[in-house]
Amino acid sequence: MNYNNWFHITCNPEWILNKVYVYISIAATDGSLQVSPSIYPLSPLPRDPPKNLEPFTEFIFISSQASDVEIEFCRTDQLKPKPAVKDLVFGVTFTDHMLEVEWTEADGWGKPKISPFHYFSIHPGAKVLHYATELFEGMKAYRTCNGQICMFRPDMNMKRMIRTAKRASLPTFDQDELIVLMKKLISIDQEWVPHAESSSLYIRPAIIAHEEVLKVEQPRKALLFVILSPTGPYFTSGYNPVSLLADPKYVRAWPGGCGQRLEPFTRQPSLCRSEA
Repeated sequence: MNYNNWFHITCNPEWILNKVYVYISIAATDGSLQVSPSIYPLSPLPRDPPKNLEPFTEFIFISSQASDVEIEFCRTDQLKPKPAVKDLVFGVTFTDHMLEVEWTEADGWGKPKISPFHYFSIHPGAKVLHYATELFEGMKAYRTCNGQICMFRPDMNMKRMIRTAKRASLPTFDQDELIVLMKKLISIDQEWVPHAESSSLYIRPAIIAHEEVLKVEQPRKALLFVILSPTGPYFTSGYNPVSLLADPKYVRAWPGGCGQRLEPFTRQPSLCRSEA
């Protein structure tokens, strides 16, 4: 196999401080992969990419497992109505599909599956319900002025998610594979990405330990899942200044703790002061 293509990084150039386009030349011959990036300053900045380039959010080598995802699309009667952008609030509306990957200590990660959004059926003795053996991440995808969809620094979120998994005794994963899977999920539900500068598509990856055992020990079963939510401003006041209370009596981060990771312990302790 021998091919050579050009891809355009679809970050809005107006959002890049050094204001550049990056073109990547990909050449594969006899199983080898060569990547040759080139950076071109643009002045003035065009709002549309060159017509002879194929838009692509970023270069990631797709592994066999990520590309082997099983997809079950929604039936027509399962598709949900999309709210108006002005009615979007944080974390209330969810898209039509979700991603799931099962993990067991014996077999490792199973086959990824994208399916219609659905509820979980979970055993009352699942570890996540008793010991909060779980983690989550929060990231976003945006629609640019030229209609492209861009994820914001997903590699950094994945690095933090892996650090959190190690600290929470949950299974780690290949971060590039998960990014590819999330891109696939977003591409399926791309019509849910708001066509507005004030809104975005919130991406929530999470891992829960759902083994049906009450014993306090490292989990032998876990589920990684990703859900998507079109969202407006986080605060009900919109994009306006907010008042914050710093109360030294109630803390959610401490030396040796989990404040730099996204675990339940980093959010729940602050709820008692959220209405002060």
